[in-house]
Amino acid sequence: PEYFRAWWNLDRFYTHSIFLPEINNELEVKDAAYKARLTSVKNFGLWMWDQDRVVNPHTSEWFGAWDNERNNIPLKEQQMYEEDWVGLKTLYESDRMFFYHGPGNHMHLEQYMIDDYLKPLLLDQTPAPSEY
Repeated sequence: PEYFRAWWNLDRFYTHSIFLPEINNELEVKDAAYKARLTSVKNFGLWMWDQDRVVNPHTSEWFGAWDNERNNIPLKEQQMYEEDWVGLKTLYESDRMFFYHGPGNHMHLEQYMIDDYLKPLLLDQTPAPSEY
């Protein structure tokens, strides 16, 4: 339950889950250190696997979420992004956040994914253009 945000019962999620609400700065009192640490990174890359059968909702690999009717809420339409709780808006607006997707199930890495997407982010080279 610690790594799953129960979209149909958020009250229970906030009552019983300790890790995710805290690390996502969803609690009433925001921890500025979480945002400071995340925004200190040079590049922040996210990968969404097209056939992922592990992560649900699928779009949460790009910080997407579901509302209480199971409609997708993209990252940029969420309060946590708009109010920049963990620094995702800061990263995106400073061109340090990169969204990529490709074939495969969860964590299926092909050599081109490493060479074309991961290495440039880690080696301070020009990253591939973000898809979002």
